[in-house]
Amino acid sequence: MSIPVSRVPIYDTLNRIPGGLMIIPLILGSIVGTLAPAALEIGSFTTALFKDGAMAFMARG
Repeated sequence: MSIPVSRVPIYDTLNRIPGGLMIIPLILGSIVGTLAPAALEIGSFTTALFKDGAMAFMARG
């Protein structure tokens, strides 16, 4: 029985790691947030959501 191959190669790569669809973006986000925190300041709502916490997201809904 063969494993179906996705048309998106990065999806297949992430599926090889247990929990890869959650762990890899979490690690990459942690690295970006640590090494380049100013990269998350791309707009008022985005800055409030990613840098100051999720209160902006909860208040919006």
